[in-house]
Amino acid sequence: MAKYFAEIDSNHLVINTVVCPDHADENWCGQNIKFPSGGSYYKEYSTAKPPAFRKRTANKGATYDSSTDTFINAQPYTSWIKDADNNWKAPIDYPTILTYDKDGEDTKYEIAWDENLGTWKAYTVGAIPGGPYGEHYSWNDGTKAWDLIGEPIVSGQNSLGHLLKNIDNVRGEALQQQHDPLPS
Repeated sequence: MAKYFAEIDSNHLVINTVVCPDHADENWCGQNIKFPSGGSYYKEYSTAKPPAFRKRTANKGATYDSSTDTFINAQPYTSWIKDADNNWKAPIDYPTILTYDKDGEDTKYEIAWDENLGTWKAYTVGAIPGGPYGEHYSWNDGTKAWDLIGEPIVSGQNSLGHLLKNIDNVRGEALQQQHDPLPS
């Protein structure tokens, strides 16, 4: 079984992640792997869901907080703030309306944070494969409803592509890990 370690720099920033043999510990990493990315020390982390220790899985760009012995994910947007558990939260709560009626069936909106608008945006998906996306909406936190803000967006347009890439991130999914191989 493998163990996972984060290489951390002097500012407590995770700059690399590595996979080590099951007998490894933080000292072993420093002596055998050294610090290929210029780090200062290693901390083990869990890949279990939820993590077995240190509260979160380490990922590049996260920080290690020695006072709480936890990893804190990188801030996803400049307007987001940390809560008491060091989780990043948008200034507006996640929408409560997650689906729309499409041909008599509940269909999930594609929802993502829009930093420029300072709110959540939702998209309906067009019926034509590879064709335009349906309408797009912004979340009205006062009325707790979606407001129509635009006509369909053509597939592949940069603004939509950028937002859709962030959907999994916004939904709280863990960032995909990239592990470096053991040295030979």
